[in-house]
Amino acid sequence: MKRLPIYIILLLLVLITAVFARINADNVELDFYFTTAQAPLALWLYIALVLGAVLGVASRVTCALPSFPVTELRMPALC
Repeated sequence: MKRLPIYIILLLLVLITAVFARINADNVELDFYFTTAQAPLALWLYIALVLGAVLGVASRVTCALPSFPVTELRMPALC
């Protein structure tokens, strides 16, 4: 019973995603430096979303790794 709200939210997200993909089904052409690629707008948006999520998770993982302390630099005595 505790998982029912989660299932409802997931179902709504799937429905919203399906409607979004249906609305943005028009093909668009992306021009890269050396080539061009043509695919539905929804696919390009999903690719951008996934790449952003992967980069965000990767940045959080590198922040969570233990860092080694940097030894303090000491100035030599001038006198």
